[in-house]
Amino acid sequence: MRKKFLNAALLLLTALMTVLSVLRWKILAAAIASLVSFPFACLEHYNGTASLMSINTADYWLAAIVWIGLWSVCLHSSYRLIIPHAARHPVRFTQTQNGTQTEYLIGLFLLAGAIAGAAVAPILAPVDPLTQGDLLSTRMKPPLSVLSLEENDLSCLTLSFSPGVMFESSSRYLLGRETKYISTGGSFSSPLEGKKVSEVLVLLGTDDYGRDVFSRLLYGARYSLDIGMCVLALSLVAGTLIGFSAGYFGGMVDSTLMRLCDLLLSIPPLFTTIALMSFLGSSIPVLILILGATGWMGVARIIRGEVLHLRTQEYIIASELLGVHPFRIMRDHLFPNALPILVTVAVLQLGNIVLAEASLSFLGLGIRPPTPSWGNMIGDSLHMIESGWWMGVFPGIALSALLISLHFLSDRNRWATS
Repeated sequence: MRKKFLNAALLLLTALMTVLSVLRWKILAAAIASLVSFPFACLEHYNGTASLMSINTADYWLAAIVWIGLWSVCLHSSYRLIIPHAARHPVRFTQTQNGTQTEYLIGLFLLAGAIAGAAVAPILAPVDPLTQGDLLSTRMKPPLSVLSLEENDLSCLTLSFSPGVMFESSSRYLLGRETKYISTGGSFSSPLEGKKVSEVLVLLGTDDYGRDVFSRLLYGARYSLDIGMCVLALSLVAGTLIGFSAGYFGGMVDSTLMRLCDLLLSIPPLFTTIALMSFLGSSIPVLILILGATGWMGVARIIRGEVLHLRTQEYIIASELLGVHPFRIMRDHLFPNALPILVTVAVLQLGNIVLAEASLSFLGLGIRPPTPSWGNMIGDSLHMIESGWWMGVFPGIALSALLISLHFLSDRNRWATS
């Protein structure tokens, strides 16, 4: 039953990506064509190569490459399912100490979906996440509504390398051709009156400022995952170094480092974060540094305990008696054996970091509007929870799904290393 469900989900995902690829073929073709022609444009304008490249252009290139790669994988997997002789490696569910493999696959699928959605946000997002439409016609629209927007308000791709090389596309989620906006009368005239507009489908509705919730949800995943990965790297590096040093050398080094950890753990992290951000200011680099500086203690204590256990093993004692350098012992013996525990700790730590960032943004201390973040999207929806439930429900579902996926993955890794 589980195998049939996964096969059906794979086929449905392949069909959905195929349909979306057909709807977005213009922007995908423009991104790939610009990527292919970029080296030739650099040869033609070798003195001004830096002006040809921008973050926006590279963003579309990355999104197109990831989208085509995922679509190819889905097509290949679906082919292996449909054609019997091609399905040589079917999915098997094996019993483990913690149940079936289903939870692990669900967690992996949800995490991969969040990362892929963040990567292909320029392809999937119908409008720019910061674009505010006409409040009279776009504010607080429910899911699956149709908006009339100017072409400039759409999230479009325009790449110009030379007067003869131009790639431009903005055809996404369009339900009809461009038409002139005709006012229906009333006390107020619309700013779109007499202008060419396009009808755009907003999947998850709009917020209080007429911004597309789906676009902000995709770009919010980028900020949450980027901050989570940066803070995780800082926490793992600091925690691993301190944990290995305290566990292996022991004595005064162990006592000093662990008393420092106990001192920092005794201070509430939310209080420390609020105090530091009030002093240093609220910005994304400051947020990353503060979360990284307050998140390494738990990693250090777990790694120290594992190193203390590994240090009593015979091969470690034999290496010490042979006069092997301590750093070589840690590199060749301790680190490879502690790596499974480190992976489990990293997955758990990533969930804590994403939740901490969302909590700070919810309180107005993290990512500030209008920059999208799951936390500030939920916080902005509190005063509109009755009339605009979709503003906070969908970011909450996305945050919960990401945390559940990380829990499933860490739970599987914990059993695998036990």
